Amino acid sequence: MSNSNSFKTIGLVWKDTDTPPQREIEQLSRFLEQRKCRVLTGLVVLTEERKLVLDNSELLGEECDLIIAAGGDGTFLMVARSLLPYEVPLLCVNLGRLGFLADIPPNNMVKALSGIFDGDFIEESRIALQASIISNGEEIYTTAAVNDAVVNKWNSSRMVEFETYVDGRFLNSQRSDGLIIATPTGSTAYAFSAGGPIIYPTMDAILIVPICPHTMTVRPLVLGADDVIEVVITSENWEPPNITCDGQHTRGLNAGSRVRIVRSERRVRLIHPASHDYFETLRAKLRWGA
Repeated sequence: MSNSNSFKTIGLVWKDTDTPPQREIEQLSRFLEQRKCRVLTGLVVLTEERKLVLDNSELLGEECDLIIAAGGDGTFLMVARSLLPYEVPLLCVNLGRLGFLADIPPNNMVKALSGIFDGDFIEESRIALQASIISNGEEIYTTAAVNDAVVNKWNSSRMVEFETYVDGRFLNSQRSDGLIIATPTGSTAYAFSAGGPIIYPTMDAILIVPICPHTMTVRPLVLGADDVIEVVITSENWEPPNITCDGQHTRGLNAGSRVRIVRSERRVRLIHPASHDYFETLRAKLRWGA
């Protein structure tokens, strides 16, 4: 638990859709007005290039003491990644489906926020990743990932061939549908579906999980958060593979491309109601142990 006296300027963010969450936004706005907060708004929009971007991200990051995202886990991940350089605390009202990260239900929204603004909350600090593409010795692309960075095939039934290195040391070569490099936050997402372990979200660790490897001897591996992971595309594949971060930002890779994954210098700060229990979330959302 902590003190919320610093929650004075609030960023209220939601996804721009044909049916915006008007009722929930009005409720949140009234609540924040009653608390005499300064409110800045932002929209998650889909560009013509089919990319999700957060408008006003610089203003929100520099001015806000707290960001409230109204949406699902995808919206939350997009907002968290966009505002990662500012390390502003985030919480999310779940208007999506699973709501694993967005843990405040809309029917309990005002009560939960009242407790948080009264100082009755839990704050978590979690690692994020930085993914870079190296081509001919030059960094040509870099982005952040809160859940995972995934090297995978996309338009072919043929497997991808690549080598993996950890801190410059050769780990293995493999043929598979790809490789997931995940944070503990992302260990309950794609990595979990691919057979990876659940890692407690506040641990400093990085998980690598193969996707449908050609040999069953290639298994998931948990590494230290300070390890440097590199994935090298070793041959001309039937179709060039991609790297995708948090299921949203995608770039193509070619033979010889080197993907470098490191821990981000910035951390994700999450705000939960005081009643938040990660193990209860596992049981309720993933049916873990049932």
